[in-house]
Amino acid sequence: MSVSLSWKSTCAYSHLAVLLTLVSAACIATSPSDASPNGDESEIRFSLSAGVRSAREHADSLGVLTGYEVDPGECGNVMLGPLPDGQYTGEEAWRTLVDGVCRLEERRDAKSGKMMLFANTTKCTCSFGFPEFTPVESRSLQVTSSPLPMLGESIPSRVVVIHRRNIEETGAPSIPDLLRYVSQTAFHRSSGFRGSGAQYAELRGLGAEYTLVLVNGRRAFGTASDLTTSAFDLSAIPISAVKRVEVSLDANSLVHGMDAIGGIVNVVLNDSVEPDATVRHDYIAGGGSQTHASISGGTRGDRGRMAVYFDYQHWSELLGRERDRWNNQNFTRFDGRDYRSRLAYPANLTSVDGENLPGLPASTAVAAVDPDTGLFAFRAGEENRTSLRAFQAIVPEGYRATLWANGSLRIGRSVATLEFLASKRDNELQLVPAIAPGYIWGANHPENPFDVPVRVEASFAGLPARRQQYTTDSMRAVGEVAGPLGDWDYSVFVVHSDEAAEARMRNAPNDAALASGLLGDDPNGVLSLYSTVRPTAIPAALFVNAPAARYRTSATHLQGSLQGSLLHLSAGRLVTHLGVEYRHERMNFDTSIRGAQREIASGFAHVSLPLIDPPMDVWGAYDVGLLLGVRSDHYSDVGTVTKKQLGLLWRMTESMSLQIATTQSFRPPSLVDLYFPRVAITMELVDPKRNETTPVELMTGGNPQLRPSTGQSTSLGVSFKAESGLSLSAEYWRIKVRDHVKLLAPMTLLAHEDAALPGRIRRAMPTEEDLAAGRPGRLTHVDYSRANVGGAFGEGVDVAAEMPIKTSIGWFTPRVAVTLTDKFEYGDLPTASMEMENRVGVASEYGTIPAQRGVFSLTYDGRAFSASVHARVISSYRDRDPATGLPMQREVPHSTVWDLNVSKALSDRLRVTLGAFNVTNREPPYAYVGGPLGYDSSQGSLEGREIFVTINRKF
Repeated sequence: MSVSLSWKSTCAYSHLAVLLTLVSAACIATSPSDASPNGDESEIRFSLSAGVRSAREHADSLGVLTGYEVDPGECGNVMLGPLPDGQYTGEEAWRTLVDGVCRLEERRDAKSGKMMLFANTTKCTCSFGFPEFTPVESRSLQVTSSPLPMLGESIPSRVVVIHRRNIEETGAPSIPDLLRYVSQTAFHRSSGFRGSGAQYAELRGLGAEYTLVLVNGRRAFGTASDLTTSAFDLSAIPISAVKRVEVSLDANSLVHGMDAIGGIVNVVLNDSVEPDATVRHDYIAGGGSQTHASISGGTRGDRGRMAVYFDYQHWSELLGRERDRWNNQNFTRFDGRDYRSRLAYPANLTSVDGENLPGLPASTAVAAVDPDTGLFAFRAGEENRTSLRAFQAIVPEGYRATLWANGSLRIGRSVATLEFLASKRDNELQLVPAIAPGYIWGANHPENPFDVPVRVEASFAGLPARRQQYTTDSMRAVGEVAGPLGDWDYSVFVVHSDEAAEARMRNAPNDAALASGLLGDDPNGVLSLYSTVRPTAIPAALFVNAPAARYRTSATHLQGSLQGSLLHLSAGRLVTHLGVEYRHERMNFDTSIRGAQREIASGFAHVSLPLIDPPMDVWGAYDVGLLLGVRSDHYSDVGTVTKKQLGLLWRMTESMSLQIATTQSFRPPSLVDLYFPRVAITMELVDPKRNETTPVELMTGGNPQLRPSTGQSTSLGVSFKAESGLSLSAEYWRIKVRDHVKLLAPMTLLAHEDAALPGRIRRAMPTEEDLAAGRPGRLTHVDYSRANVGGAFGEGVDVAAEMPIKTSIGWFTPRVAVTLTDKFEYGDLPTASMEMENRVGVASEYGTIPAQRGVFSLTYDGRAFSASVHARVISSYRDRDPATGLPMQREVPHSTVWDLNVSKALSDRLRVTLGAFNVTNREPPYAYVGGPLGYDSSQGSLEGREIFVTINRKF
């Protein structure tokens, strides 16, 4: 028996009320003077201490340890310290160091409208990276803006920030693996799920195409190696180059675009000039091990800086035969189905005429190898079955090399920034070997002892298996100039990206040559039946050089924006962010096929309207403001769309805040959805209305008549953070998507023919015999090209808590993040009316949405070493029968995966980390929904325990 919790069905309103009561009580117990007036709720505290060093050295160390970015500028050589042993955010540590030599004062920024710390120029010899002010009667302020603002500055809801320290605590080897520690990631696909090895963000379970990915706050474009998904491959960016990852789940950013229906992932890359080298090796039993090396360095001058990173990663192959689940696909041991195939090794033989095989008492036999002679011994009446997944790779073989370079140069009061990211990746996924699905073993074949033709069903295990190879070359370049323009700040940037992918099938068998080789009529082309069990001579014509498919994506993105204060209100400055942008996107589906392109021109306005500020001394309203936004996009192939955003930021006290946001979203069909070449092929299909198999013309490809998908998201969140480090948060979220774009399935269309979309199914006129039998005419045409079908509606609650605890042996920090999904209604049937199914707690081939998903962790930071343990927990859910597509009463049990790592500094500049994922080597539970996989690939993987060691050296 399992217990399933739902925030609504278990009185979530009561739970939320209890949480709010606790937060309020904690808030009352904490006086305003106890709270940090300038704390960023997205930051966490670290156990820090430091001696006397230059400001530049302290700034570099804080950037590495905490992710806090500060440039001390002309104060770089000023000696600061010591920093007393304690728990600090990066900003708090910097303020503590600076406070002894410079007076910092909290004031409202004239441009952003936020309360900020300023360096009083009458009390400081230099600003140490803080904005400056001079206390004159006009109270005019001089402000320096960060070139990489936090994502939360343009989004009126909670943003999850994963700093570099958090990344190292998880030990995650890639960004997709890192997102497993975000409870809102409903499911995760392993690197072997797609042939290209691509991995995407699947926030809230809406699909990768609905998640907008940013790199340093600027849009990233879809990968060329997987055009149908039309999403950015997060595994293309090495995690060693990442400074922090910001995740927005439930509110769009009109500054970055309206198409983030399913959330935003912003990857901020490192720009530290401190020389650094890291070597890492991950070990998995049986294969799938990884070797990872990176090196970085740079230089800094009075006017600028430059940093360069190089990263190389190689991963070896893990084959299915190394895991019991795929080595034996007879799942009756789990009360499931037997997915082993008659295309077996050794081969299954059957007489052509149904009579007994010559010399045997049955019409069937198995060609088994005699262990004494090494020759075939034919056993009558037996059948052999083979697990074909044993041949296939769980983890593909491949490598990735990445170069990341960035630099900035101060030009007057402005800063020019250049970025360059280049990557080359090769991925090779082994599939099944050549097969004989009933080919004839000829009477003239020299190995045939029966002297009559015999039908063969076999897998040629002795021949090289098919291998799907993807090679990808990508480049991204960014140039930006930003600085003050009068009382405003301006920014102009251009991004150009280009990616080319080549896909080919290696060891592709020539089916005609294989069939001819078994016949044995050509002495020069004979294929030995022993190839089913061991390597033999390979006929020259057996394998073909399959032509490579080549794809290319490119994009140019230009944006200019201004940010500043329009006027001064009683509660502060009315801050406005205005911008215009232009994008040109292009896809080439193949070198022999005409590509597609589109142009987008946009404009946006984002306003921060202060309503109440602290000097007003309003009880229960320490600081209140509205965020208003509007954006208009004109697509050359879709038209003009305008969407709006509204958010309320209400700080009840310095420690407690409330956020409410509602956002409209819009995603146009991708270029692949619209313009992929239409292709007609003829195949035999089962016609359920006539109960017959008939040849049918199948049409697939793009659909220029597609409508854009639209979305609406709403969130209400409350958070509390005390000076002690106690942090509590809860957020209700609700997302609606309409006009989902989907590639249809022919049999699904036929199963819903009476309600199917018009024009998708065509039949011949019924004959008199058909009319008499009450059946429709013969099936002639099925169009399963992309269509707007259904949509999605989801809602739930996220809760999180954190509390650092100081002890005599060090700091312990327990954290918990839980997502309770109450509803996820999803419709994808190709029908004229929308039919929705609530997928919460029900397995799905599209990705299972568990009712509860939690991430629990405990970190320890002591003098001798640091350690962390994580538990990733999902609740049980109902299984689904892939044959009928219907939910089952059977339940897939809940699961918990434990991860652990321990890190020790051997010196100031040398650190060693040892860790493991899936410490208990837990196998995923059997699930019908996986079909021949034997498990739910969206909620588990077959890699098993993964042990890693990392050595980091700073120079």
